[in-house]
Amino acid sequence: MKFLDTRIIKNGEKSIAKYLFMGMAMFSFAMLSSCSKDDKGPEDIPVIADFSVENNSFVDLNGSVSFSPSITNDIASTYSWTVNGKEVSTDKDYTFTPSAYGSYEIKLSVTNALGKAEKSVTLRVAKYHGGFFIISEGAGGITGTVNYYDPAAKKVIEKVNEQEGNSTSNLGKVSQYGTIHNNTLYVTSKNEGIYLTAFNIFDMAVESRLDMSAYSNSASPMEMGGYAFVPVDDNYAVFTTTQGAFQVSLNPLSVVKKLEHSGSTTQEAGYDWTNNTPIMVSVSGSGNAVVSDGNIFVSDAAEGILVYSAADFSYKQTLNIKATGGMVKGNDGNIWVIDNSDLTKINPQTFASETVSLTGVSLSYSWDYKGWKAGQLTASSKGNVLYMTEGGYSPVKVYRYEMGSTALPAEPLIEIPAGWYIYGCLAEDSETGDIVVLCAPSDYSAKNRVMIFSAEGEIKETIDYGDGTFYYSAMSIFYK
Repeated sequence: MKFLDTRIIKNGEKSIAKYLFMGMAMFSFAMLSSCSKDDKGPEDIPVIADFSVENNSFVDLNGSVSFSPSITNDIASTYSWTVNGKEVSTDKDYTFTPSAYGSYEIKLSVTNALGKAEKSVTLRVAKYHGGFFIISEGAGGITGTVNYYDPAAKKVIEKVNEQEGNSTSNLGKVSQYGTIHNNTLYVTSKNEGIYLTAFNIFDMAVESRLDMSAYSNSASPMEMGGYAFVPVDDNYAVFTTTQGAFQVSLNPLSVVKKLEHSGSTTQEAGYDWTNNTPIMVSVSGSGNAVVSDGNIFVSDAAEGILVYSAADFSYKQTLNIKATGGMVKGNDGNIWVIDNSDLTKINPQTFASETVSLTGVSLSYSWDYKGWKAGQLTASSKGNVLYMTEGGYSPVKVYRYEMGSTALPAEPLIEIPAGWYIYGCLAEDSETGDIVVLCAPSDYSAKNRVMIFSAEGEIKETIDYGDGTFYYSAMSIFYK
């Protein structure tokens, strides 16, 4: 019995020791696991789930935007709101009230004992937004101008380029092309000089102006002109002129070099109304440009389409394709150009091309009238569709072309009412699909009209403006 008792006791001691060891091991593992979290589990760090304000939205000057963020794991947190890097509040909620035009980064930092979370949004405070700028040539003593269509008021605000203390001569004699890039509106001008003017998009103050008249090899002011301006990246752009195509630095605004193989040709310098013929002069002619797939495509009156590297602006090759009626990048990723009735599709990577002749409708243009810009041809962002006007000096019809078709529809999508004709470029609102048509009066009186059509060709708005002023509006540029 003692042996058994002793054995049982000893076995019991072994069992107790065994379970004591296992319990201590499990306790140690639990402690180790707890420490391995370092008290920073993802379920404990604050998370800003919702900012309540859409990024890149607009705010009116002296208006207000309230931020009421939704924060999870908001335990004993501290808050820090900054505007463009400067702390403005330590409350959980914040109301932003801008007192100056510009771009503002609003950032919230939330910190507790276990970690930190940040979220930011950019807000724009612009004098003109939601509609489109109208680049106008000017005539009858009026120089180039920038007007603006305000969709809320359904009216055109005139000469916004002359506001904010700007000089009235900040553009050239004739302005016909513009583009918005990195919060700057660039406008080119021609006749009596080659000019490029940069406006701050928020308040339309002039930031800088590039005069390239010194690059002209012509003694005639009519033979000098800036055509298209197309940014390639955040540092450089291609600027096409009567004297060829140039690489331009954006900061500071300056010429880097003239691009190789920009040719010379003739362009229309005026019109002989007595003999009813255009007056032609000999000039260089680099027109519209498109950037796609690491390449720059420049339409050139003498050479065809010149292709350059977007990386260093070096010459690659010349495509024997004319683009007298315009050049655009389609929604299908291809480059589309028109020359008289020939519509050509170009693969931007391989440069392979395919041409279809659109017979039955006159699509003939002179180089000077349309070739330097996307005037006759406009690409839709809503599908594989191109819009184009009929040819001639006073077109009144707009056609819709479905990519892949072998002909234009028999009937136009849009026909302008009697007494008016299409003067400038077509433009599409990428949000609504609406089409903007700029018109001039057939009797050449001092009147101006903007017409807005739906994608189905239904008239939505007709806005007459600038009575008594010759604007000759050339291009619309949306800013939304």
